Amino acid sequence: MTFDAQAFEAAQPKPMQAEIRVPELAAFFGEAEPVWTVRGLEGRELAEANQAVNTNRALAEVLKRVAGGDAKDRAAAAMEALGVSEKVPDDLVRRHALLRLGSVDPVIVQRQAVRLARHWPVTFYALTNRILELTGEGPDLGESSASGQTPECETPSHSAPEVPPGEEASGSCSR
Repeated sequence: MTFDAQAFEAAQPKPMQAEIRVPELAAFFGEAEPVWTVRGLEGRELAEANQAVNTNRALAEVLKRVAGGDAKDRAAAAMEALGVSEKVPDDLVRRHALLRLGSVDPVIVQRQAVRLARHWPVTFYALTNRILELTGEGPDLGESSASGQTPECETPSHSAPEVPPGEEASGSCSR
């Protein structure tokens, strides 16, 4: 089978989405069903999530150098609220970004991703794992655009009996 570059170029991929029930967060959904919708990431977004680890380290270093005296306490509070620290595990930093980028409904910001991870870690990991799964599954290509053409006939087996002239071979394809 050869790669169909034309079909590849004509495809209209959309990120795969999934709804995850989060009954443990029902108090924050009002009367609505407690469902969190996530989607797979595009390449640039996945790179951004991976880069979040380096960004976290750089931001922590900058805030440490800038902060002095009373500003030090404010900087520490800001860093904690944003989940910025040299002490935050790299995997957690990356997952904060995954959740922020992959959440469709609700749309969240960094501090909310940090708060969810801190207080509902199992839910946080379930959501980010699903985002990674959807990303790995690739995009939704929508309805098949197959033309419905009859498949080409297979090459007959060397052991298949010959068909006498004027008779039609049994099978579902025509030549």
